[in-house]
Amino acid sequence: MKKKIYFLLLLAFVGLRTSMNAQCPGIVIMTTFPTSITLNSTFNISIIQSGILGARTWSISAGSLPVGLSNIGVNNGVISGTPTVPGVSNFTVQVTDGTCSQTRAYSVVVTCPTVSITTTSLQNGILDDAYGEIVEQTGLTGSVVWSVFAGLLPVGLSIDNITGTISGTPTSSGTFSFTILVGNGSCFQTKLYSIIVTCPTIVLTTPNLPRGASGVPYSQSLSQTGIIGSPIVWSINFGALPAGLSISPSTGVISGTPNATGFFSFQVRATRGACIGQKAYNIFVECPISMVLTPQATSFGIVLAPGTVGLPYSQKFTALGIPNAIYTYNMATPIPGLTFNTATGLLSGVPTNTFSSQVEITITSNIAISGCPSFRDIFSLSINPNPTTAIDNSLSNLVKVSPNPSNGDFQVDFSGLNLAKSLVRVYDAQGKQISSSVINANANTTISLDKMPNGIYLLEIEITKGRILKRLIKEN
Repeated sequence: MKKKIYFLLLLAFVGLRTSMNAQCPGIVIMTTFPTSITLNSTFNISIIQSGILGARTWSISAGSLPVGLSNIGVNNGVISGTPTVPGVSNFTVQVTDGTCSQTRAYSVVVTCPTVSITTTSLQNGILDDAYGEIVEQTGLTGSVVWSVFAGLLPVGLSIDNITGTISGTPTSSGTFSFTILVGNGSCFQTKLYSIIVTCPTIVLTTPNLPRGASGVPYSQSLSQTGIIGSPIVWSINFGALPAGLSISPSTGVISGTPNATGFFSFQVRATRGACIGQKAYNIFVECPISMVLTPQATSFGIVLAPGTVGLPYSQKFTALGIPNAIYTYNMATPIPGLTFNTATGLLSGVPTNTFSSQVEITITSNIAISGCPSFRDIFSLSINPNPTTAIDNSLSNLVKVSPNPSNGDFQVDFSGLNLAKSLVRVYDAQGKQISSSVINANANTTISLDKMPNGIYLLEIEITKGRILKRLIKEN
């Protein structure tokens, strides 16, 4: 009895199952999913089926959608979103009406977009000149990172990781090749670039160098345009500086104390790395001794002031140029009536004869200077005749001076001249007039030199026939 009941129940279940399968329609998921989609691009697809006419439910029954895509719409079968991670995703879509169901497996690859660095080339740079260039790309959206993947940027330049701007000030010249990379963590692109950093035009702007003098300290700075940064290295490219001078490699100052005379030619070079500027210069080193004339000479400094016979004359030669030197003067040609002081260089007195010739003055120093043991110059001097007055020494004994020497006051007796009045002048040893007066020639007159220093003075007395000269000596 029990076996019969079991058999009847089994037949009923099999019949029910067969009845249910016979009622499920032929369900087909019809949508073909794309095999690849692009990273960070908006995606939307509706999964379509046939077979279920009424309400249905969609789901992912196995695997997972690409990251960034929302789960399939339960009621509409829509898959949408923006994929954010590249790679392969395998998943199974299922649709069911609660009784019958169907599935379909899919495989999709999330690929990187086509990334292109669109900047075709970079501008070249100039040493020490500010540089700026932006590298651009297409394909990547959102935040990207820029970097140098291989090679090196020019020294002094860098790339902004966010903007792709290459900027800075190049400090080395040359050709620099490097690879730029742009990426967002998953996708990237590279491109090879080169930047040539060229030298600026370097011009040494110091026009000429001043003369130097042997034994005298010399200093002259050089300047240039074109090089902005540092270091600049200064050097002598060829030729030679005067002995005793050198150029500072860091400042370009030529300095020292030349110890030889002559004309020196050389070329100065200013360099900054491989960048070069150069210019030829000359320095003339002369004997340091120069001469100042009092009064000044005329006609290009070679003609001395003329003198007149019978009139006091003074010409001073003063040597300059060597610090702390003691000079000795010498005049080769004597001039009647004039004396030359070898210690002071003073030519003075009252010329007694006419003269027209060259006068050679030689100056030596107690400090030895290489290249110029002495200084020599030649001048022209004329002592002209006096057309209006002449010295009448025959009447000199008619004028009496006492005391002479004197400590300041000289008594002059003009009575022997038998003149009513006379013009009297007094000169110092340099020919400078210190007094002038008209006196009664029939009487005695006092000539006072109290306020004058000790020395020799000249008393000049004008008379009808000419002039009388008397020497006055003042001493204590």
